[in-house]
Amino acid sequence: MTGASCPTRSGISQADCVDFYLAHTDFINNWDLVDLSCYPLLGVWLLDKDRSLLYGLARKGKTLWEQRIGIVSTMTFIRHGQLDDTFAIADILLHHPHDLIHKAVGWLLREAPLRHREVHGGRTPLLPAALTSLAAHFFGCLRSAVLFFAATDAVDYHAVIKIDPLGF
Repeated sequence: MTGASCPTRSGISQADCVDFYLAHTDFINNWDLVDLSCYPLLGVWLLDKDRSLLYGLARKGKTLWEQRIGIVSTMTFIRHGQLDDTFAIADILLHHPHDLIHKAVGWLLREAPLRHREVHGGRTPLLPAALTSLAAHFFGCLRSAVLFFAATDAVDYHAVIKIDPLGF
């Protein structure tokens, strides 16, 4: 059930699919279900809407899976070159105690600069807030190097992303 398939297959609106999905998050109980369902449905639906729902899920989700939905849904935004929500929600989840949240955040933080280059072409620098958020996930001299080279627009995001001391 993806955002694109709901209206065409059954006549049910995308909003109805999203409402059903959110009403049944108790049954979304592993990372596979989250990662395969949330961004094609919830992310697509929120592309042109207020995204506070994702911030609420990340902050106050009843389960680990609702919190993961909050960050993984931003993959759709990343694919459209919209990175601000990904970095903001990553900041919310930065000190989360569970490794499955860390892995989701790491995945999306790695994906964001790569997609940013695809969408905007070439070596378009990330905004300072995005760079700071990305660098926050690295340690010591690596963090300094990311910020230094990013400030000079000399950073090769592919090389930086491959050096991930957190193991994401």
